[in-house]
Amino acid sequence: MTGLWLLAALAACGPHRADALPEPPKWQERHGGDALRLDLARAFLEQGASQRALDLLAEVEDRDRQHGELVLLQGWGLREQGALVEAEALLTRATEALPRDARPYTQLGLLYAEEQRRAEAAAAFRRATELAPDDASTWNNLGFVQTAAAQTEEAVASLQRAVALDGSQTRYRNNLGFAYASAGRWEDAASAFTSANPPLDAQLNLGLANELADRKAQALVHYQRALEYNPSHPAALSSVRRLSAESP
Repeated sequence: MTGLWLLAALAACGPHRADALPEPPKWQERHGGDALRLDLARAFLEQGASQRALDLLAEVEDRDRQHGELVLLQGWGLREQGALVEAEALLTRATEALPRDARPYTQLGLLYAEEQRRAEAAAAFRRATELAPDDASTWNNLGFVQTAAAQTEEAVASLQRAVALDGSQTRYRNNLGFAYASAGRWEDAASAFTSANPPLDAQLNLGLANELADRKAQALVHYQRALEYNPSHPAALSSVRRLSAESP
């Protein structure tokens, strides 16, 4: 179960990718300046181009090693690359340099979640929600790790807040569905999944939610219902075969 939750957490928190990104040398020729280099590095990180961001940040580092934004962005980039020890040290420094900024806490929360340090992740995300109470993504992050830590009522409340702030995000509604399922609120879970997905995907999510709750008979029913929408769907077929083989 831990692996499934962690995989979903990383998918939910991952950055969107862009088809094309600006080239740093040309951009610098036109603009120049460390502040603009930081802006571009931030844009690279938001698009998932962590190495390009770190290469650009290295140009700033020699001139200003204590800049709070620089420390934050370097920690973010290193977290993206899996250098978690170095990233944690930088991000901790960033919380001190930028005490009213939610982003260092968000990045620390993601790092702790990747290391399955759930209590620390929840604390970091909670601080991020205090600093950015109208940011739906921070409530989604908090709710997800609360679900993974079996803090079911807290998770439901956090994810309800995320959906209330931004109901257009499918992953927020899906995460709320899993939180409802973890709390045993199956009708609410079905409603959340149905509101967020086409019927086949809603049934797959209900199947997974039941499987995570060790309700294998109910999970099998939902996977079979998913096959009614697409009899050759590979994930549904695999789940039906696996659970059927495990049945006594």
